[in-house]
Amino acid sequence: MEVYAEPYIEHEIEDFVKRRIRRSNRAECTGLELFQNYKQWCREYNTLPKSRNKFYETLEKDFIKVRDKKYGIIFLKVRLR
Repeated sequence: MEVYAEPYIEHEIEDFVKRRIRRSNRAECTGLELFQNYKQWCREYNTLPKSRNKFYETLEKDFIKVRDKKYGIIFLKVRLR
C-alpha cells in the first residue's frame, strides 16, 4: 500500500493531463503506464490519486482507448511529456 503525506491537496485528473500528457499522432501508451505516471505525479504534488476507472474515464474524453490481448488497455495518439 502506498502512503501519501497529509494534508492532501485537492486536484482534478485534467490537471495531470494538461501537465504530463501530449497528443501525438504516432504514439500510444498503455493504461498501466499512464496510471503509474499519474500516481507518481500525485505523490510529487501531495495529492491523493483517484481510482483507475475514474482516470480512464477522464482520458477517454480526449483519447481513443482500445483493448489489446497482450498489453491490456492502450490509449492511442498519447505521449507522456
